[in-house]
Amino acid sequence: MNRQLRHIYEFGPFRLDAAERLLSRDGEVVPLQPKVFDLLLALVERHGRLLEKDELMKAVWPDTIVEEVNLANNISILRKTLSENGERFIETAPKRGYRFVASVREIVEEGVGLSREKQPESLKAIEEPHSATANGATAIARITPIESPGAWFRRHKRSAMISLAVIVVVAATIASFTWESLRKKSSGTIESIAVLPFANADPNTEYLSDGITESLINSLSQLPQLKVIARTTAFHYKGKEADPRTVGRDLDVDAVLTGKVVQQGDALIVQAELVKTSDGAQMWGERYERYERKLADIFTAKEEVVRQISERLRTPLTGAERKQITKRHTENVEAYQHYMRGRYFAEKRTEESYQKAIEHYKQALDLDPNYAMAYVGLADAYYLGHRFPREEKIRQSRGAAEKALAIDETLSEAHTSLGRILWQYDWNWRSAKREFERAIDLDPGNAFGHRIYGYYLASMGQLERSIAEQKQAQRLDPLSLIINLNVGSVLNLAGETDEALAQIRKTQELDKNYVEAYQELGVVYAQKGMYAEAIAELNKAALSGAYVSRSISLLGYNYALWGKRDEAVKRLDELKELSKRRGVPAYDMAIIYTGLGEKDQAFKWLRQACEDRHGMVVYLKFDTLFKSLRTDPRFADLLQYIGLPQ
Repeated sequence: MNRQLRHIYEFGPFRLDAAERLLSRDGEVVPLQPKVFDLLLALVERHGRLLEKDELMKAVWPDTIVEEVNLANNISILRKTLSENGERFIETAPKRGYRFVASVREIVEEGVGLSREKQPESLKAIEEPHSATANGATAIARITPIESPGAWFRRHKRSAMISLAVIVVVAATIASFTWESLRKKSSGTIESIAVLPFANADPNTEYLSDGITESLINSLSQLPQLKVIARTTAFHYKGKEADPRTVGRDLDVDAVLTGKVVQQGDALIVQAELVKTSDGAQMWGERYERYERKLADIFTAKEEVVRQISERLRTPLTGAERKQITKRHTENVEAYQHYMRGRYFAEKRTEESYQKAIEHYKQALDLDPNYAMAYVGLADAYYLGHRFPREEKIRQSRGAAEKALAIDETLSEAHTSLGRILWQYDWNWRSAKREFERAIDLDPGNAFGHRIYGYYLASMGQLERSIAEQKQAQRLDPLSLIINLNVGSVLNLAGETDEALAQIRKTQELDKNYVEAYQELGVVYAQKGMYAEAIAELNKAALSGAYVSRSISLLGYNYALWGKRDEAVKRLDELKELSKRRGVPAYDMAIIYTGLGEKDQAFKWLRQACEDRHGMVVYLKFDTLFKSLRTDPRFADLLQYIGLPQ
């Protein structure tokens, strides 16, 4: 009788059955999306060998053209699924591919199919010794060992504890409901969700409702295979009456979570509902109020809720997912309140608000020195604020990011923050790339991480990959002005000027007062030789009073290229006068001198910009504004100075 061969692979606590397409852990089935399973099987079958990215993509998507980011996302899902205890199964070979590095035990079971006489000699040779399986089939083992490489807060402490409990319960419940619905095909799948800002009529507790919303977004984002709209886009709807069906169409999501926060004395009442965007029907709703447990009990309740949810599901959450949802960043309620207020002020994005954010993050850290997320907030507030000299800002930001990672290496946001400094200030290209890739591996749903990594790739001339990363960020955060503008900017760098113009115009539709969009139009129109159109857009930017020096420098640049040298010189004089009052970046001075064709002055100011470590010099090699300088030997000297590959 013919016998078929059934290949089973065992590694760590896992068992992978290729024929049944099942992955189990200690006897319990671990759910995997089909393509994720295909990827795992390809890696395990070739364990110990480096698989190039192209090879993996052809194996998993043989008849489909997909972007490389899909491979990275599925690798991240696998790592989250397999590495519950921090053990690393999959190793990344930068720029090349991936290798499965755990020890694998391969078992070949004989069932009805290939006869003993017709077995290949290579199979006969490894039959001994053998063991009997439960069904009488012969199991043939092949083992390949591989080494694994203040007063107000005291009054409102109860409210803060309530908010923590609400976040825990709502996040866990929605996570449960979403995944349960995903498997119920008859009611439609839920593969994407937008958490809209919770309504709150009390401005004194607005930071609490914003904090609940953001925490829900962050918790749900940890679930693989669920697309969660990022904070920037979600908060576009703050204070607005939004029809879930309209939101669903605009953001391309299957469900919307809405809610309301009401404070009554020391009690906090939160109402939440999940609505299906296809027809506006309520899928789930709950009211939470008057929690009076101690803080430690709240965290215990959080873990209990997740455990109960896992038992309810036909396919339970993995241990890694349960841990991520129940993760405690702090157990100090006052520290948590200060952190939420810091986030509230940081999102206002003004110099004054950044300073207030820094104050609250510091107070949070005074109360809990191991509060890693507060260090992440501090790192970004220092980096984006303008009160301190650049060197001091970078020193403070770097220190905070490194401290966050020393406490918790798994924080995607901290890796992104540190990578930005390594790239844009240190010019440490290799280390920056490692941080960005680690950030995205940890959280493929991190729109900020995709955006900053896209910047980096553009500076290295990897424009197709840069566009892919920016578009992935755009899918996660579709109403973000800066992300939408970035897509247009990179398209321009790639020479796709018509597509760039269309994308920037779409960005302006989101906010007609977005000054950077007018400036970027000035850059793109200059690339097309449409100087009159460029000047018209740049004059609108100049009238706003924001980013004045860049608008003036771009105006002078376009006037000069248009042959209106007198007008260009007038703009140069304006920059010189402005520099006496408030300072002008050397990079902006270099732009206008380049347009005027005064190369000596252009190189003088570009050199100064490099010495100042101006953030834009990382794009020097591909910045279209300086293409007329690229054949000059001094341009190569500048690239060598900052360490950009020639």
